[in-house]
Amino acid sequence: WALLLYSVSYEVGVFGFSIPAVLSFHFYGLINYLGHTFGHRPLVTNDTSTNHWFVNLFVFGEGWHQNHHRIQSSHRIGLRRGELDI
Repeated sequence: WALLLYSVSYEVGVFGFSIPAVLSFHFYGLINYLGHTFGHRPLVTNDTSTNHWFVNLFVFGEGWHQNHHRIQSSHRIGLRRGELDI
């Protein structure tokens, strides 16, 4: 995919592949950092995972990190009313 985009032009490769890849890497790192450091813990788990509404604004549901740890096999991370999970 990257080679195809860069073969079109340098700008298409940068804006179509490189920038989205770097942003994705950093946002998912932010999820793991904030999801185990700050936030609220509405569920009982054996780890330090938390839910963080602010992170959720940028990653469309992944901010409900404790929900993910509690019910790992669920396709839906937003478990309660008001927990937006796109």
